[in-house]
Amino acid sequence: QNMVRRSVGAFGACMFASASVLAHGSQAHAQLVRDTVCDYLFRNEEEFAPFIDDQDQNYGDYIARMRREGTEGGQMELIILTRIYKRPIQIIEPVPGGYTVRTVLGEEHSANGTMVIAYVPPPDSETGVLGHYDPISRLNEGYWQEHNTAFRNM
Repeated sequence: QNMVRRSVGAFGACMFASASVLAHGSQAHAQLVRDTVCDYLFRNEEEFAPFIDDQDQNYGDYIARMRREGTEGGQMELIILTRIYKRPIQIIEPVPGGYTVRTVLGEEHSANGTMVIAYVPPPDSETGVLGHYDPISRLNEGYWQEHNTAFRNM
């Protein structure tokens, strides 16, 4: 299949780092990806404000929290990433013997090539531990050929 999973580390920005790797070739732009998502949230309050969680007093608080490094993004931010990059995002999840497709977001952008991200759910949702995202890419893409020692083959 020539698809590989690369760990981006568990530092609270794994979703943004995964998108950075897939869109820009490295994790170096994770904060730029985060800021771009937050700017999109800011410009589209009417659409996204109904979906903020209870820990934030208002929509502005949600955006301020999301701008901070270490704040985990979720499905709302994934949807925004599909709009920013005009590419669908396929979320896959490990299962015994391989991976299964959990969801595909942004299918309206299917002509532009799909970004594939692995989501590893927390072992126990009661602990408050969040899941983790890692980028998936084709082995023949230049960045991956140069950094193939960090791969875990799928």
